[in-house]
Amino acid sequence: MLVRVIKFFVGLALIQLGVAGFLIAGIGSDSFTVFTQGFSKVLHISVGAGNCLLTLVLLGIVFWLDRSQFRIGMVLAVVFAGLFLNGMTFLLEKILPQNPSVLMIALEFAAACVIVSFGFPILKSAKLGVAPNDALYLAIEKKTKKPYGLVRTCVDALYLVLGFICGGVIGIGTLICVVAIGPMIQFVMTHLIKQEE
Repeated sequence: MLVRVIKFFVGLALIQLGVAGFLIAGIGSDSFTVFTQGFSKVLHISVGAGNCLLTLVLLGIVFWLDRSQFRIGMVLAVVFAGLFLNGMTFLLEKILPQNPSVLMIALEFAAACVIVSFGFPILKSAKLGVAPNDALYLAIEKKTKKPYGLVRTCVDALYLVLGFICGGVIGIGTLICVVAIGPMIQFVMTHLIKQEE
């Protein structure tokens, strides 16, 4: 259990390190964040409140699709993700260049993609559960029998479209995330960090 807990928090920390890298690169956030922004604008509430509301909706959908996703890790992810993100953002702001070149921004973004692609498989391999938005991908994958990469790309594309319609802000990085993150995570889970069923 100790090893599983360590793997869980290492994976969660890596995911938030990658997200912090996306934010600092400044060329577009992930599509779920875009959806959260747009959703919040439509309802005239804060982004934080919008995120909480969407999380509750996703919990309901995941509960309906696959109740086996409900584990202690889902609660831990909700509680600690924000803290880890704040810490990783602070760390990167201290060590990365303040006025990066275009090449440096591209390298930072690419590194963030790779880090997230390793973070999620490590977290999932702990078998303690994942965050509600990640649990949705897994529930749909299990229900449809489709590859994780395809499921994530399709759901992220839906988030992007809905977020854009609602007024969320997108960038080139957002498009890259939609196309690349799902297949990259699937590759890592299949070939590098194999998941035990």
